[in-house]
Amino acid sequence: VAMNKIGLPINETNTSQITQYESYHHQIKENIEQIAKGTFETLQLSTEQDIEVVAKVVLKEIFGNEPKDVTREAPVNVQEMATLKEVPQQKEASNLTKALEVGENVAETKEEVALLDRPKQDMVSLLKQGGYEEKECIQIVKALPSVEENTLLPELVKQLKKAPEYKPTLLKELFTKEWVLDNIKNELQSKWSLTPKQLEREGGVKEYYESILEASNRLLEEMNQVTKQTEVLSKNTTQLKDNIDFMNSVNQLFAYTQLPMKLQNQEAHGELYVFTNKKRLSKREGNINILLHLDMERLGPIDIYVTMAGFEQAKQTISTKFCVNDEESMALIEKNIEKLQEKIEEKGFHFSNQVELREEEVDFVEDFLLQEEPVSNVKRYTFDVRM
Repeated sequence: VAMNKIGLPINETNTSQITQYESYHHQIKENIEQIAKGTFETLQLSTEQDIEVVAKVVLKEIFGNEPKDVTREAPVNVQEMATLKEVPQQKEASNLTKALEVGENVAETKEEVALLDRPKQDMVSLLKQGGYEEKECIQIVKALPSVEENTLLPELVKQLKKAPEYKPTLLKELFTKEWVLDNIKNELQSKWSLTPKQLEREGGVKEYYESILEASNRLLEEMNQVTKQTEVLSKNTTQLKDNIDFMNSVNQLFAYTQLPMKLQNQEAHGELYVFTNKKRLSKREGNINILLHLDMERLGPIDIYVTMAGFEQAKQTISTKFCVNDEESMALIEKNIEKLQEKIEEKGFHFSNQVELREEEVDFVEDFLLQEEPVSNVKRYTFDVRM
């Protein structure tokens, strides 16, 4: 009924998307997370025969790091070389001392391994299976980037492929680890998010959506060329495209877009709603009413209502209302609101603002798609979209 009333094409895709939006499972961020899971599943289902080429695609398309083939050489054992040079008398005299040293070293090594976090313990185990001595494994792992860094997986794969007893089963085992999924997920979220520069640039949001569609399609196409285990990845890539297509359809009537953002030291999810029909907007009739919803890692969910009034006057007015979850967030915004006021007044607008606690939720269909009155008169007015 809603789609028919506002003129959205009635089809399976739009019906599915309406359901997702009504249940707050519509975020582009969630689509990206599902693509990461589909990629991880493809890695897990790969055979020993194709795991290397599948891993190569993942490292190239997601991490931007295509590993080169590595020539494997057996590491030089320094202790063995020293032993060969010893004369018989020296060798016999040092046997007991060496045995005691070995026992102490084994105990120290086990303690070192126990102090590592779970992912690095997994790395030590994999490298050891590849033929490295445990002490060497610890040294290699300590030199690797942290689990949060995007260079970890490429570097770890390179070290595994250099191992003296390397075999593809080591990569198979690596891609069963949940922290690898987290690494893939974090990298995709980071790369497939809007930057402040893109937001500032005219056409930047459009370019962003074009770029993530291109990147997701390229990842799927590359995977399809090397493995048949892409069913889940294909489904999740289609869901991302369907979400973007649905937003384009909505934008024929109202201005709406999602803003998955990468800010300084944190990620944030944003949604921009313009509660003014595009026909009225183009004629500059009435007020412009906007809702900007943000999910911030530190401040939590924030709803910012913006009303622009006075098209017919020489100086227009911008009024903002910040709706936050707690009094601490209220105090922080009130402390810094003068900076926003200065910026807006520099542009030649009158400015007014209020800050209050959040109340109820908006229904995407009832309060936005079927809007019949300005946002200021909508009683159920806040989104609680989870990150």
